[in-house]
Amino acid sequence: MRQLFLAEFDALWFDSMNGDSRETGKLTPEGRPDPSVFSTEYNREGIRVGTAIGLMVRRRKRTQQPIVRIRQFWGVTKRPDLLESLNVGDMKSEYATAHPISSNRLSFRSSVVGSDYLAWPKLTDPCAEAPGNGLMEKRGGALIEIEKTALEKRMRKYYDPTVDWETLKAFRTGLTKDAAGFDAKAVRRKVQAAEQFQLARIRRYALRPFETVGAITVTLVRYGTDLVHRCGRSVGKETNFSLRASSAQRFRKVHLTFSQLV
Repeated sequence: MRQLFLAEFDALWFDSMNGDSRETGKLTPEGRPDPSVFSTEYNREGIRVGTAIGLMVRRRKRTQQPIVRIRQFWGVTKRPDLLESLNVGDMKSEYATAHPISSNRLSFRSSVVGSDYLAWPKLTDPCAEAPGNGLMEKRGGALIEIEKTALEKRMRKYYDPTVDWETLKAFRTGLTKDAAGFDAKAVRRKVQAAEQFQLARIRRYALRPFETVGAITVTLVRYGTDLVHRCGRSVGKETNFSLRASSAQRFRKVHLTFSQLV
């Protein structure tokens, strides 16, 4: 989005009203309360997300380099402070200039960075392989579980042909919910025809730092021929665990494994 703004506008002003519950914990840099700008005496909670006001100008004669300016409003007086700022004579003096470039991911925030900082190696530089998304489960957590026994029980029922579809739907997991390109009932039939449940397929997987869970590999039924090549470039093994099916498409079966990742 920032890239699009820079391509379409010549001058951009942003008033950051802060007040984000996650990024700043609704605290100012000094540790004082920083409520939502929508907080009033009738609704003290306001909203959880931070807010910014943007004014973007596109000139008839375009400029080669857009100018991005930003100012910050903090604390419990940000609403009257914003209104008072309309009386300032020199508006430019109120704003800091941002320098969005590729190395800072086109950030619209002003920053002071040492001349050597951007030359420091990135965390990804020592990686033998380019970072990838890792496990793309995409079935609402149905193929991942903290407790191995719970995952085993769920998947045994999924593979069991004596368990009818309505019984399986009663568990309300992502395996029985249709989604874009995913016909849940058709996929189950194809998976059951392709293989049987194998307990050895449930493996420990580091989903996030300090969060190890159980995950199961399955036979993927998916249209297309580039899956192995795309995944192979990322980690050297097929690692996409989505189940997809559509009667309007041709299918090929790809057996997936992530033994190299655990």
